[in-house]
Amino acid sequence: MAAQVQNSLFDVSLYLVDKPKKKRVRYKKPTYKKSYSFTHINPFTGELEYNGDEKHIFRIRNLQHIYNALFCYYDNIFEQFEYKEYKGLTIWGEEKQAEISNTSHLPIKRRLLLHLWLLRYLREGLSIEESLERIRNEEKKV
Repeated sequence: MAAQVQNSLFDVSLYLVDKPKKKRVRYKKPTYKKSYSFTHINPFTGELEYNGDEKHIFRIRNLQHIYNALFCYYDNIFEQFEYKEYKGLTIWGEEKQAEISNTSHLPIKRRLLLHLWLLRYLREGLSIEESLERIRNEEKKV
């Protein structure tokens, strides 16, 4: 008499069926051409406008350098953290970067401006809290 094997209902391998993957066909002459639009004409003013933040996308490298400079400015304090909120800054220890908290949703141009102000105030000798307070005051003026 043969031994009976009990299968579990939760054993996923019983239900998986190996289907052959379809090969991707590439024609010598493309059947369609995909196009992207980074600009549009404002219907109210008739002016050419950029969609989103594409106009400033090349400034992201500069923003990353500023994040590194902010981290290096207080390197002895920030070195011990992997990720930490510290006095209004977000510190990324592995990337060696520091940024102003809750600014990641802002457009690149605005983030670049805020972080430049912060770096400038820190170089003047102000503390992090004083620098961030000055930045808030500058934002109210603009």
